[in-house]
Amino acid sequence: MKKSTSRLQALLLALTAAALPQAALACSCLAYPADEAKAVAMAWPSADAVFLGEVTAVKPGTLGLGRWTSVTVEIHSVWKGVTDDTSVVIKTPSNSAACGYPFRNGETYVVFAERNPDSGGLTTTLCSLNRRARDAEGLMRALDDAKRAEQRQP
Repeated sequence: MKKSTSRLQALLLALTAAALPQAALACSCLAYPADEAKAVAMAWPSADAVFLGEVTAVKPGTLGLGRWTSVTVEIHSVWKGVTDDTSVVIKTPSNSAACGYPFRNGETYVVFAERNPDSGGLTTTLCSLNRRARDAEGLMRALDDAKRAEQRQP
């Protein structure tokens, strides 16, 4: 009797554990408004660099305790924060569950990046207002307006 009770308890415990919700790893971001000017107004203040560029290399690696991807971008135009560079390397987490942006080699993007306070390097995530250039016409117009407005300020 004791043996069957132990088996029943083990079975019940296993079924209960299987029925409990599992922890899900997922990226959760603040949604930007559909209006491009409002989206830029939200993203502009926290971005240290905003530019248009073509991805020329995507290399997985590590940074500290996490897995990060290094993305080399050849810069075509700048709205903010990058000066005389012809290309930059930005870091993004290696997968979308950790909010990594899925850059593809050969694609051109509008990139919003923040400067890492420890390394000084640029980082970006899925939560940034990054967008493929072919889908970013309105975003680029809003960025032009934001840059002009910033230049007019004393």
